[in-house]
Amino acid sequence: MKKITLTTLLILCILIFSCNNSNKIDEINNYVEKIDSRKDLTESITEFETEIIGKGIVAGFEIYELTDKSKNIYRLTASIAKQNDSVGEYEFYYKNDSLIFARIKDFIQSKNNSQSLDTLVDSEFYYEDNRLIERTDKKNINYDGEMIKQISEFYLIYGKRTD
Repeated sequence: MKKITLTTLLILCILIFSCNNSNKIDEINNYVEKIDSRKDLTESITEFETEIIGKGIVAGFEIYELTDKSKNIYRLTASIAKQNDSVGEYEFYYKNDSLIFARIKDFIQSKNNSQSLDTLVDSEFYYEDNRLIERTDKKNINYDGEMIKQISEFYLIYGKRTD
């Protein structure tokens, strides 16, 4: 009898935890949709190139910031063109200066067709209270949640500095 009760309790805990996590993911997805549809936010862009002496330009950057009138950052998008014909697209969503969602995509020029890009990485990261609660990898797994959080903090600091 104790074995059945313990097993039932364990299954119930797993179900409750998975439902709770699913609700948090839904909340984050709704927040992302609301940010993308807000008309009161302003998008600005910063473009620059990175050059190494003797090697020339090694990367080009475009950073898009979505802010309100008080300069609070809601979304940062970084598009990075690298020397090896690869492109990275990083999207970070913030709530009260804390990362809640990140979408990372890396592409490289297709060897078969110079007009198309092959997807190398296509991952989504969900955060709550500065900890990763779920990740979804639609392609290769190349990034961990902590590294993505650190990258997002770099862009957040950079975005606040350019105000």
